[in-house]
Amino acid sequence: MKLAWLSCALIACAHPPDARDHVDGGNEDETLAYITETIFVPYCATAECHSTFKQAFGYTFDTVAGAQYTLQAAGLLACTVDSGDNPITFDPCDINADSTGFASSNTPLLLALRVGDPDRMPYDQPLANKDYTLILQWVIDGAAGYVGSAGTN
Repeated sequence: MKLAWLSCALIACAHPPDARDHVDGGNEDETLAYITETIFVPYCATAECHSTFKQAFGYTFDTVAGAQYTLQAAGLLACTVDSGDNPITFDPCDINADSTGFASSNTPLLLALRVGDPDRMPYDQPLANKDYTLILQWVIDGAAGYVGSAGTN
């Protein structure tokens, strides 16, 4: 009996549930800190890419502060909605400003992560679809925890 219990405990520890398995939109855990911890750090902030040490293209994704600065300074969550003669830029992108939903899925960050793009990141392998979808939903829901260039959110 003790051996069976110990085996179950070891299996549970060896295979913890993946926090990213849920993508239901609007989850209070889906903030910049959560996105940074679960996606940016393990996939983007590697030693040879966007770590504080390397800073490829000047981007840093290994801390929440670094991700905030990078996303804002590079305009990676911004989108421009063409409203005729006066295009309007939103940072973070505002899904409600564009009835097609096209703008929010075409922020520079999401374009860089999209499978099929020749310049897709991470360069060594695409993000899992659930990770891409989590970031997309986070942007659509207003990018909680991110302070855009307008100082909002």
